[in-house]
Amino acid sequence: MRWSRAVTTGVALAAVVLPAQSLARAPRATRLHVPQVPAPRAAALPAAWWQPGAVGSWQWQLTWPVDTTKAVQVYDIDYDGAGTGTPAQTAAIVSTLHAQGKRAICYLETGSWESYRPDAGDYAPSILGKTLAGFADERYVDIRQLDGARGPTGKTLHQILVGRFQKCKNAGFDGVETDLDDTYLEGSGATGFPLTKQHQETFNTALAADMHGLGLAWFLKNGVASDGFTADMAAVADGTVNEQCWQFGECSALKAFVTAGKPILNAEYSGTRAAVCPKAMAFPMATMRKRTSLNAAVVWQCF
Repeated sequence: MRWSRAVTTGVALAAVVLPAQSLARAPRATRLHVPQVPAPRAAALPAAWWQPGAVGSWQWQLTWPVDTTKAVQVYDIDYDGAGTGTPAQTAAIVSTLHAQGKRAICYLETGSWESYRPDAGDYAPSILGKTLAGFADERYVDIRQLDGARGPTGKTLHQILVGRFQKCKNAGFDGVETDLDDTYLEGSGATGFPLTKQHQETFNTALAADMHGLGLAWFLKNGVASDGFTADMAAVADGTVNEQCWQFGECSALKAFVTAGKPILNAEYSGTRAAVCPKAMAFPMATMRKRTSLNAAVVWQCF
């Protein structure tokens, strides 16, 4: 498990302006005028996965076992019990949360290899990069090789990650938080790979399709940037999990999610409720203060 800001501080944030879509005008018929009869409008179909809409409160606990007693709308918990829980235990926790009328988000990592996970032996050594600073048991992965090298068990990175998503689905989760899904922002000196914004967006968009295909919502993790990445991903993701945007003055970069009517689940590790909550609730985003251990404790919530 990991908590980290994947973007360095002090980055100037620019307003993101999306280009207007150009519409080609159809040529006009010159010889015969045929009246256009409007086609009957199809009935709106329900979304194939959870569309979160507004979320006012959440709990983020990556330790095990999970305290299910918090009076919040959404829980975000580790997909395999931080490497120690069983699938049956995870499914039982999700079932308990659902019985309380809460939604459950499945935390996992897509941009790194973790030595303590059950699927650690599936990764091809050639796609493993540098060790994450502060996390000796994790290494970056080469997201350019999503469908590239196969590991000792014959699986590509794509197949490994789809296997993780399937575990979330089997346990009954409603959505997935993909940590380390913005590793291009770290730079090649940190990751060991010359990753670009395009590499990251291709990688994330492919995985979003996999999650949606399984009926799971996708929550982007962090990804605050001034190069259009946040806005691009807001068009694909169903929400975002953010760390410390109030502390570092980065929250304005998340406006694309507000405009799209998609929730922002924000965790701060410093600051007071009186100073942060009025701004967070007006934004709006579901904000709380946590300890960096991401255990069951909540310092304060904005309600």
